[in-house]
Amino acid sequence: MTNQTSNKRNNNRANTHTNNNRRNKRKNNNSSSLFLVMFLCIVSLVGIVAIVFLSKDLMSGDGVNETTIPFTADVKMQNVKWPQGVELKAEQFIANPLELTGITAEFTGNVDINTIGTSKVDIKLKSEDGSTKSVKCDLEIYEDKEAPVISGVMDRHFNVGDNIAYLKGVTALDAIQGDIEVKVDNSKIAFDENGKAIEGSYDVVYTATDLAGNSATATAKFYFEVNGVTDDMIDAKADEVMANIINNDMSLAQKANAIYLYTYENIAYTGHSEKGDYRKEAYNGLTTLQGDCYTYFAVAKLLLSKLDIPTIDVERGLDNNGERHYWLLVDLGTGYYHFDATKRVHWFNGFMATDAQVNEYSTNVVSGFYAFDPTLYPATPTEPFVY
Repeated sequence: MTNQTSNKRNNNRANTHTNNNRRNKRKNNNSSSLFLVMFLCIVSLVGIVAIVFLSKDLMSGDGVNETTIPFTADVKMQNVKWPQGVELKAEQFIANPLELTGITAEFTGNVDINTIGTSKVDIKLKSEDGSTKSVKCDLEIYEDKEAPVISGVMDRHFNVGDNIAYLKGVTALDAIQGDIEVKVDNSKIAFDENGKAIEGSYDVVYTATDLAGNSATATAKFYFEVNGVTDDMIDAKADEVMANIINNDMSLAQKANAIYLYTYENIAYTGHSEKGDYRKEAYNGLTTLQGDCYTYFAVAKLLLSKLDIPTIDVERGLDNNGERHYWLLVDLGTGYYHFDATKRVHWFNGFMATDAQVNEYSTNVVSGFYAFDPTLYPATPTEPFVY
């Protein structure tokens, strides 16, 4: 009985050990399966992420076409000078945009348009075939508070029915940008039902604006007459006179002196002129050879303009007899001097005179003859003009 009990105990121990082994084996199998499942999940997740990013690159063309499709477009790049705070586009750095089709540009980094100075900008070019190219250019930001300068605006003369060339001889120059567009406001001109200007005089306003928003304006008077004096008539007469009094061997000062002598010697003083329209009165002076101080002023101004010599109109206020006087300030490269070819009873050399010289005449020869406000005009050099 003792043996039977002992055997039974041994069998129970064996069964217990077997059951434990089975339990351990199942646990090991379960752990291995869990690890395998987790591993497969991680691999799958990484694969999905990789596929998403790869698909994104393939869809956008970034990073793929740049290496697989050569960028063959002949794009010429340029450095750019740009006013502070003004919106800038990447296309501004392309020097030959008119020669290109299907090319776009975009900045790929921060572009500072508010800090004065020079910096590098990164630009990505993209062709319509999907190829791309990265380039670097210099961007110079500057402060611009200077308005453009408009030149060539002057009173114009037309016969009723003439075609109007508003921008003939008119330009605008900016210190940074160079030549810029000039816009014309002709809204004050009255036109008939056929689009022809109606007889009369009208203001025409010219405006030029640079990239920084600085604007300049200039106003001209446009005259429309029936069988009147036209610009072509005025310019033809002035050119005829100039051909007879100057030649290419003369210096600029000699040419200006020739204009002074022609005006002084050929215009007879009658005490009468048609004031307000200097070009028309210059034509009258050149064709009738008579007039008053306004005629001398107008003829000299017209002829000097043919040489692009800078002039400033000077006007004396009414004297005791209720009369005004007109003359010019002229700059031949050494500063503005007085230029007055008017004939008078008491002679005065009015070719390139200094402030001191006109003041001496006005004080000691003919009282108040040159009584003008010096604060309105540039002072002349103190040295007498020599050429």
